[in-house]
Amino acid sequence: MKNAFDTIIRDATELLCTDVTVTDTLTDEVELVNQDLQVVVKDETGKVITKLKDASGDEVAVSEIITVSTAKDSNGKTQIIMRFEPGYKLESGYTYYVTAKIQPTTKAYLKYQNESYTDTGDENTDEYLETDKKPGKDTRNDGTSSKQKGFYSNESANVTYKYNNKTYEKPYAKPVIQVNASTDSHTVVKQWENDSDKVAVGVELKAYVTEAADSQINADNPKYLTSADVKNLPTSMQVNLSEANKWTYTWENLPDKYFYETTDGIKETAIHYTVEEVQTEATNAFYGQVTESDDGKTTTILNKKKDQEDKPFIEVTKTFEGLTKTQIQELANSENPYTITLIHTDTNTSKTLIMNAGKLNDILQSNDNKKVWTYTWKLEDCLDGTYKVSESNYGKDGYDVTVTVNGQQVTNWNDFSVSTKQATIEEYKQSENTTTCSPKTFSIGKVNLIVAKLTANEGYFVWTNTPVSISERKEIVKLINDKIDGIKGIGFSPEAELQKCYFYSGNGIKDTLVFRNGEIKYDGQDVLTFDASKQWSMFAAGTYTFTEPQNAEIQITNTYSEQTADLDLIKTSVTGTKFDGAEFKLYKKNDEGAYELQKFEYTDESGKNQTRETIQVINTEGSKAELKNLQSGQYYLEEVKAPEACMLLADKIYFKQEKGKITLTDKEGKALSSEPTMWTLSNTAGKYTLTVKNEILYSLPSAGGTGIYLYMIGGILLMFAAVWILYKNKCKEVLEK
Repeated sequence: MKNAFDTIIRDATELLCTDVTVTDTLTDEVELVNQDLQVVVKDETGKVITKLKDASGDEVAVSEIITVSTAKDSNGKTQIIMRFEPGYKLESGYTYYVTAKIQPTTKAYLKYQNESYTDTGDENTDEYLETDKKPGKDTRNDGTSSKQKGFYSNESANVTYKYNNKTYEKPYAKPVIQVNASTDSHTVVKQWENDSDKVAVGVELKAYVTEAADSQINADNPKYLTSADVKNLPTSMQVNLSEANKWTYTWENLPDKYFYETTDGIKETAIHYTVEEVQTEATNAFYGQVTESDDGKTTTILNKKKDQEDKPFIEVTKTFEGLTKTQIQELANSENPYTITLIHTDTNTSKTLIMNAGKLNDILQSNDNKKVWTYTWKLEDCLDGTYKVSESNYGKDGYDVTVTVNGQQVTNWNDFSVSTKQATIEEYKQSENTTTCSPKTFSIGKVNLIVAKLTANEGYFVWTNTPVSISERKEIVKLINDKIDGIKGIGFSPEAELQKCYFYSGNGIKDTLVFRNGEIKYDGQDVLTFDASKQWSMFAAGTYTFTEPQNAEIQITNTYSEQTADLDLIKTSVTGTKFDGAEFKLYKKNDEGAYELQKFEYTDESGKNQTRETIQVINTEGSKAELKNLQSGQYYLEEVKAPEACMLLADKIYFKQEKGKITLTDKEGKALSSEPTMWTLSNTAGKYTLTVKNEILYSLPSAGGTGIYLYMIGGILLMFAAVWILYKNKCKEVLEK
């Protein structure tokens, strides 16, 4: 743009004109730079004339003949007026020039911004600027005005004069001006954290201002511009970056000012530029870390792999009570493995769950000593609600099974359904008050929950130290809204909604977690930092505790009770006479193959619990079985006290209990092929009876008889006879000597 952009060029005339006035009314698109208005008179050779003849014929200074002034017309528009003395007659061969320096107004810039150029200059409205300029050779047709787009510099330019006492008016051609549309450039540079991730991407130039007619526009809430707002912005500001252009591009000729109207007039402000990555399926997994150069002319985008938001999930747990890990492994490895089927009643979607036999050691939690094992399934993208539940192939030989689902005992799997359990938080301790986010370090201590409110009501970022299921998420949302009875929660506003809470977990936050267009880092012990991203608003951090350590939405518990058997002992003679008073010891083979003495608990007369090592056989009618609830295993009985007048049983009685059944065996545990002579086993309606025979040493006396006295007398007589014979023999030996 030239400051001296317009010269009103007057054609030389041979007419003896008087009362000459030249009026140039400026448009709203131009204004005077200053009041320095210059009048120049040249002859036909181009020589500058400094003296003119007045009405008396005397030579006087040009300024005494011609005056130039400015005024406002009835519409308030600026006018430049050149007046000649009334008696002065235009001199033949002279050309009269008035020169004013003008410049575009802010309205011109606003109009150019909103509409571009609207006018076209008349022919021969450019000033001839070469050294041989002279009247008749003082215009040209190849400059910035003639037939060029721009804004008219004047509403009208007219000369009025008298000739032969008659007034005439003649218009001048209308020139145009162009605004000084200063421009800028902006460069984008794409970088990748890992070269292996490189993929061609689209980027888009973003123009924005932090001031505008709308008072809500500010640095935190900028106004983004398009070619609809600023005509000379590119209509498309997207480009592709790849190896072909070395991952960089520069936009040229970008407008650097934005104009807007206010009640105080037209204002201007700087246009800022940045670059954003166009999100596609290929780039969704990446976060573009944007860095602006100090001069604002270069945007560098460093692509990093995004941390993935935790997927929503429900948990299903299966607890085995009463089985060893080996037995559970057998269920998992079976040709028809243990299976759970879940059907969500609202969506009719089903899930079939089986145990991963190869990872059973890693997944099962507990130990064989307690015989309580829990297997957990994590089902992603599953809803909470009501599920039909069934399981199959869960039986185990030798065991009775009781099944409960979420505390309900199952007696029939047909159409059995259950609602998912809801987790509850029993305690929450906040490390400090809710705090405004800023790019600095915060000390929050060791916590398991960080909640950051996002700007523009975009929801909440939630970090937990371990993944949380849907039911646990719902409880945390209630905590954010301070709606858990008896617990002081966070109380953010607006209220959090589950679908607008973005959950992350684990140790990734220690290595800087990338969320959307920002970063957050927590060292797991105390220090929390946010980057300068404007997406962060406020945050709260603390520690919560769930009422139950395991909050699975569906909890299935199978209690396996080993099938046992009772064994009644009966002692008889070989002829079938029953005896009381026999005592036995019971031994059971352990896992190492050795037999261990079994002890029996009882309550003595004082009510104290005692143990004993022997079993007393009582044959009273209606008496209980001596051995109750025998668990599976290999056993033997050893008689340690025989009934009175009976010979002690010399052999051990081997037997085994398996799946609730008792079988007589040999020492190696093999079933006997024939029944032993001295003991027999019978089973009547599931009641096992072991009858053990004893040989009688002598007959016991009948009540009221002579008893053993006859035998005693006979014995004494025999003894006396023996002594008498011995005495006689001794006497005979003495006499012979």
